[in-house]
Amino acid sequence: DVTGSPTPDDLDGVSMLPLLKGDESKARDWAFVDYSKGGTPPYRHFVRTKRYKLYSTGELYDVPNDWMEQNALTSPETDGVRKRLQTVLDDILKDHPSDEEIKKRQSEKGLKDAGEKKNKGAGKKKKGTGKKKKKTADA
Repeated sequence: DVTGSPTPDDLDGVSMLPLLKGDESKARDWAFVDYSKGGTPPYRHFVRTKRYKLYSTGELYDVPNDWMEQNALTSPETDGVRKRLQTVLDDILKDHPSDEEIKKRQSEKGLKDAGEKKNKGAGKKKKGTGKKKKKTADA
């Protein structure tokens, strides 16, 4: 919407244009992220604040103090943060398509699954790669 182009109907999310123009009245203190390798299921979902990250698997991390996400938080002291972020995550995911629904949509659109993409060049000989063998007197 920054360029004035029409927004696709199937686009997820909310415009950040008001925030970029300085209107912070509707700014959230969290962000929802949904990703996968290669754009195909399985997807990972999490809600992130400046300090905490809660995955849909229930893992909660204190990111500034554990940026490698090695020690999931389990203490009762974080129950308030966990509940708040879990509520946000549940609210978003209730309308989010499952991995199976996504696979179905992708196949309907003619997209290949990740396995087909990985094997796309399998069995084909690459041209122009590698070093030429030196000719020897024995050859």
